[in-house]
Amino acid sequence: MSKLRVGYVQVNNAFGENVYLPLAVGCLHAHAWQYPEIRECWEEPIFLYKKEPIDKALSRLGNPLPHAVAFSCYVWNWRFNLALAKAIREASPHTAIVFGGVHVPDNADEFFNGEHGKLADCLLHGEAEGSFAEFMRQFPNDQDWDKVKGLSSYSGVRNKREFIPLEQMRSPYIDGTFDAVYKQERRWQ
Repeated sequence: MSKLRVGYVQVNNAFGENVYLPLAVGCLHAHAWQYPEIRECWEEPIFLYKKEPIDKALSRLGNPLPHAVAFSCYVWNWRFNLALAKAIREASPHTAIVFGGVHVPDNADEFFNGEHGKLADCLLHGEAEGSFAEFMRQFPNDQDWDKVKGLSSYSGVRNKREFIPLEQMRSPYIDGTFDAVYKQERRWQ
């Protein structure tokens, strides 16, 4: 069986040569990657961290597109994320699109029934490291999103989440998550 592919999107503006590391999605990946069953099913990730034309960002995700793409949503990247999610949906309707971050509304019904509701398959609420790891476990199996705490989908709202104890958290700075990313830019913030 070939491994599944995942892309992480947390775009920021570049300031001269300075580029911000995608810390939020790095934390999601670092936490999930500590589990052998996830590493066995998923390839090393693709990180998108710079705002660039949508067609260029889409091509950076690869061909074929990943099986799942997780977006970290803030007010400053919301419109870009929506545009990229729309392009992904048009190019690969079966790619799972997951929105998380502080700009994701707590009211999932409002989102899924609103103008952007068809762009995301799932919403992650709050600190989502544990929720995203469970999403990655469920994906190759039955994709029963009702089993994932802190995740909302069309089938129902699951806002209640469990917090991961701090001692179980991993740092993407020291666990190797960002090793390949470091080589892509001259200066990081």
